[in-house]
Amino acid sequence: MNSNKDNFDEETIDKAKSVAESFINANFKEVTAIESEEPYESTMGGMVIDAVVNNEAVISLSFDEEFKIGSYSTEDGFPDKKDECKDKVYEY
Repeated sequence: MNSNKDNFDEETIDKAKSVAESFINANFKEVTAIESEEPYESTMGGMVIDAVVNNEAVISLSFDEEFKIGSYSTEDGFPDKKDECKDKVYEY
């Protein structure tokens, strides 16, 4: 994992982590715990945050400059999407 915390100020990190948690809670079932790791810069220059959900499964979230999630990927065992979010991303 890349560690580029120095590329982002604390306000930016706090905002991105808040958006990540909001997105996860809004779109996935049975989320009981979220532990966000420190952000790093992707090869394309954007911010990425990995988060461990329910102490077992990881999601990687890529952000644009306006703190919108451009893409995400999950590992096996990640909570299922909420029914209302299967065809679209629920507002976060």
